[in-house]
Amino acid sequence: MLALKLSTSQRRIYSGLQGKQLLLDSINFLFAIKGKEFVKQYPSFSTPDATLFIAYSHIVNRNIVGKRQKETNKTMDLFLKFICGDVMFSTQLMRCIYVVILALGSYTITEYILMGRDEVPHSYVAAFNWYTSQVVTCVQMSNDRIVGTIGRFMEISYFSKLPTIIKNFTSTDDVSALAIGSYVICELQSDVDVRTYEYVVQLPLAAALYKKGLGSLVF
Repeated sequence: MLALKLSTSQRRIYSGLQGKQLLLDSINFLFAIKGKEFVKQYPSFSTPDATLFIAYSHIVNRNIVGKRQKETNKTMDLFLKFICGDVMFSTQLMRCIYVVILALGSYTITEYILMGRDEVPHSYVAAFNWYTSQVVTCVQMSNDRIVGTIGRFMEISYFSKLPTIIKNFTSTDDVSALAIGSYVICELQSDVDVRTYEYVVQLPLAAALYKKGLGSLVF
């Protein structure tokens, strides 16, 4: 996992690589933060890394495409449900998609704050593209479709909150990326508009999956 701490040299939490690496970094970042919360309920819990999440996602995808039911990691099941919180989904695929969106959104905003950027980078498009083209291929998306669904949701529900997030953030002696990231994730999840998520993200996914004859396995 990355050393997620702001140094005196303004070290970046994102190495500049595209696609896969940004996705892995974002998932590790989210899991590191939510794992600390989850272990309070389950003391024996060991926080998984992004590679385990990718392996879990592969199984979920194969179960849908192959119409089979290979068991997934039960601990990961429970952890992902915990991360989703109030935005509860009945299927594993929808939980995976939401977790990836939250991970990329919170990582992007944390980097924005740490780096003092003038605008929000859209590198998350390449990361989400890699996830759907290489892992959950049942919902493979073009860049345009990612921008129109995932990107639109992030703009409405995440990036529009940036002025408020920055205004309300109280700097402490702990200026690590994890401390800022924990605050950002809390803010993003504190006012989740479930209807917006369903309309902007879930409905387009449902339409695509039903067209492939897979909708009944996912929704």
